[in-house]
Amino acid sequence: MSHNVDPKVLQEIVEMGIPHEHAVRALKLYKTKEKALEELIPSPIKSFQTKTSIDDLAQAIQNSLNEVDIDYAAYDIANPETLLRFENLPVGLKNIGNTCYFNSLVQTYFNIPKFVKEILSFRADPQKNAILSPVQLASIRLIQELQFLFASMILGNKKYIDPGNVLDCLVDDSGNKIVIGEQKDVGEFNMNLVARIEEGLKIATQTENIPEIPEVIDEGKLESNIVSQLFYAKQHEFVTAKEPDGQNLTFNNTTIFGQLSLDVNQKELYRAWDNAYRNYIEEFTTPSGHKTFALQEIWPEKLPGILLFQIQRVRYDPKAKQSVKINSPFVFPLQLYGDRFILKNKHLYLKIKDKLFGIKSEIEKLESQLKAIENYQGSGISIIDILDSSNAFMDNQEYSIITSNEESQLDLPKNADSQWLATCEILDYYKDAMKKQRNQIINQIIKLEQELEQLHDRPELKMYEYKLHTILVHEGRAETGHYYAYIFDIEEQIWKKYSDTFIKVVTLEEVMANSVGGSGDASAYCLIYIYKPFIENHGVFKDLTENKLENYASIIPNDVKTKVLEDNQKFLDEIDCFKAKQITDRIKVLYDNRFSMLINWTSDNGLNEKPIINFPMFLRCSRNDFLARWILLNSCVKEIASRDLKSITHDLLLYETIDNNLCHYSFGPKSLNLSDFELRTLDDLSSKFKYKYFNAKISMYILKKLTSEDLISAFQAIMHQLERVFDLNEEYLATAFEGRKVIALRMTSFINGCVYDKDIIQSVAWAKHLAFVTSTIDDQNFVVVIKNRLKNTVSYIKKYLPNYYNVDIKADFEGIMNSIENSVALPTFDISIIDPELKKIIDEDIVIYEWIDHRTTIAWEYGKIYRKYTESFIWPWVWLVRRCVEKSGMIEQEIRDVEKNNGIVEKNYW
Repeated sequence: MSHNVDPKVLQEIVEMGIPHEHAVRALKLYKTKEKALEELIPSPIKSFQTKTSIDDLAQAIQNSLNEVDIDYAAYDIANPETLLRFENLPVGLKNIGNTCYFNSLVQTYFNIPKFVKEILSFRADPQKNAILSPVQLASIRLIQELQFLFASMILGNKKYIDPGNVLDCLVDDSGNKIVIGEQKDVGEFNMNLVARIEEGLKIATQTENIPEIPEVIDEGKLESNIVSQLFYAKQHEFVTAKEPDGQNLTFNNTTIFGQLSLDVNQKELYRAWDNAYRNYIEEFTTPSGHKTFALQEIWPEKLPGILLFQIQRVRYDPKAKQSVKINSPFVFPLQLYGDRFILKNKHLYLKIKDKLFGIKSEIEKLESQLKAIENYQGSGISIIDILDSSNAFMDNQEYSIITSNEESQLDLPKNADSQWLATCEILDYYKDAMKKQRNQIINQIIKLEQELEQLHDRPELKMYEYKLHTILVHEGRAETGHYYAYIFDIEEQIWKKYSDTFIKVVTLEEVMANSVGGSGDASAYCLIYIYKPFIENHGVFKDLTENKLENYASIIPNDVKTKVLEDNQKFLDEIDCFKAKQITDRIKVLYDNRFSMLINWTSDNGLNEKPIINFPMFLRCSRNDFLARWILLNSCVKEIASRDLKSITHDLLLYETIDNNLCHYSFGPKSLNLSDFELRTLDDLSSKFKYKYFNAKISMYILKKLTSEDLISAFQAIMHQLERVFDLNEEYLATAFEGRKVIALRMTSFINGCVYDKDIIQSVAWAKHLAFVTSTIDDQNFVVVIKNRLKNTVSYIKKYLPNYYNVDIKADFEGIMNSIENSVALPTFDISIIDPELKKIIDEDIVIYEWIDHRTTIAWEYGKIYRKYTESFIWPWVWLVRRCVEKSGMIEQEIRDVEKNNGIVEKNYW
């Protein structure tokens, strides 16, 4: 199958570092970018040595492939793990070009345990090689390669394997390599294959004695090895003719029974088998030299354990000057009896043969008549149903042909009623007659089939019972198409479809629908039956148990077993290498993307708060670029492989893959390992980053509280921040130092506002808060500004509000002024109180080794909060504090201007 690949999508995947050919293949298979990337870039895995999400993907692929016939090898998936064999599933065979029916035959023979055991038990004697012919040596190599192939199908860990080495060793009697041809050559090919195997087994030294099985072949003429028992038997060829004087001549020639070619035009197996054994020779030469007409008959003395029938579906068309495929139906049973064709039953069979085929011919005629009734003139409708529908139509005429519009009434003849009645009677008559005829035909067919069954229902004709084991199917035209096999699993009692690398369970209905022929372009071209006693009683399938493969494994030669296990390990190593490369590729894509971000952030002059974007950026800002790259890579490794660089050292393959791909190009770190000095430096810098990060978070909290003019909460946060100071040069402490002054200056405005509103009690309360805040400020120039402001406020009260300036108020303000003067004041609120948001910041366990993008970090959030801060109501007082620092002292008039602009206006009560 093929799917067009979107060039744009392909380019996007390639730009991510995926090899072009892998991207093309994945897009063809998975169609969408998302699914292709799931295959090309596996999900993060927790353990590199255990099963991963790739396993789930492999299972999903298998489930998908079970829906449609896809050849794994024809589409080589980029991920080798998808080719890992699932437990207890058969192994497929790779189509290496034009292997056609070869793969099907191999799968068939692999499902014959006795044959498999014979091959696995094979032991070659190298000392004999010098005296062997090239053909014999090829036969030995053939069995050795077949032995390795079977061993791989038993112990191998791939879904499919390559049978090419077996095919390369197959030669004809002259030593010429055999090339697989069309389906019409399957019988000849199989005989060559079997002959070479038998030859190799005869030459080699066996390590075990083969138990005898029931006598189904002539032990006197044929060897007792398993190949002979399964595939060969002795048969007699009789030729009868007459001399000119009327003398009857009979010639008997003994040959080896191997296979049968059946004429598809005979339509069913028994008739075709009989036809194959009866040939007429037009110009037969008698001993006297007379040319005459002769009859050739074949009568097997015994039958082999396996019957192979080749259905001749390919013919040469002289007009078209090419081969054509005959796809007409050819019926075959699930079980058959070969007794009628055995020599000892010759007279009995000839006695019933004419009657047998007479009955079959009569059944065919009756079935043709029944078909004419059930499928009238090819309409697909029974003539009985047609007559019944016509009768129903007539019955409804008096209601349906006359409408409510009288002008539209049909112009019926005057004698319509009598004609209508006569028509209905005729239709009823023919319907009943056809029903009767159909029932008679059905009963006749049943009776004839019973007679047919009785002809064969004789003990002497039911000795050789065979079960259908394999159906080789060709789908397509004579010159082109696809070959696959249906093989019956004796152990599980189910049919399985073997299509090169693809194997699945199928129903009997599907098997027959694609095998009999007559519709579509799929049909059987070869049938393989197995002698029933072999299956049930005598050990050919005796080892079909849950431990069958284990039983097989016990007889595999050690050198072959070692080679298979080595191949298994190589494949597992390939999977591990693929996983390591996939993980590394994902890490590199992620690393390159993030390193590019670091470069862009570094060069972006408009970007603020760079050091708190994340730890790698902090390291770059502190001129520790190597450590920045190492930390960046470490975060990528941890994100993709669920482990950091330190633990990766225990996985040598992954470690080396990462090292080779990321430490030897310009953007990567110089090494995956850090020296002791670098480790100490990194530890020190991580502490500094955490300190900076913490202060930035507290600073953000303070800014938010100042923005909302929650001065008490802001001051509490400042004091908590200052309690944890160990580096006064930290830039984010500036918010705390400046924040105290902003709070103090803003409190003076609160005091003035209360005084102007004659709320002297509240002004005293704010003044006490002011004294407490001011006592924590070390900037004496600023403290002088606060004292002078408070003095001016007291003077205003004395001058304009003398009635409010009583002894208590006077004492309060004098005490407050004294506290400010001496920088000692009692706390007016509990700074130990921490709201949940602040507590979360203080208790936060800062994770520095994980990547954080700019827009999800506090750097981005800090910028947003600070912008709101500059736009808030308190910003003018921030500006005043900075003006005060610039002038190192009094800015009273500027403060009053700000207060006036914000509604805090001095009132003259005179």
